Amino acid sequence: IDLNASANWLIQKQKDEGYWSDWGYISNDVELTGFISENLASEYPYLNETMKDAVDASLEKSCAWLLAYDYTEEDTQALSYAILGLDAIRDHGIGDAGEIDAEIGELKQQLLGKMVGSGVESYWTDRNKWDTYEPTASAVLALHEAGVDATELSSSVSHLIGNRAGRSYS
Repeated sequence: IDLNASANWLIQKQKDEGYWSDWGYISNDVELTGFISENLASEYPYLNETMKDAVDASLEKSCAWLLAYDYTEEDTQALSYAILGLDAIRDHGIGDAGEIDAEIGELKQQLLGKMVGSGVESYWTDRNKWDTYEPTASAVLALHEAGVDATELSSSVSHLIGNRAGRSYS
């Protein structure tokens, strides 16, 4: 795979406002923008200098869009990928780290507010996904990246293990 070509292709698909939009497995603009931002940041070390400059400019745009976005109506997957994208952008050195951290903190609280259950097993749903597995896995990963202690997420990990095994441990 030519990572320079794939990064260039993704950047060419980015809207002028800073987000990505498509209709496919991921059709939510927030989810797609967070996902691609995280991807571009992780590919960065393997790109040539020309593409590194293009990725920096692209991440500046997606950072501004993600920070300005109103997440009020968004569900688990979008909130999770917004956190993951902003976390990757901040760690890459783009944007104001304090502003990004504050937004991640707000998104973290929204995501925690969508958690279902407590104690032995907790999980997340998403109106765009048919089961709890993917939304829960995304939420656990995003919340861990947002600084939530692993012990606070253990009941969700129990749900994932039980769900993947075809049974529940609750």
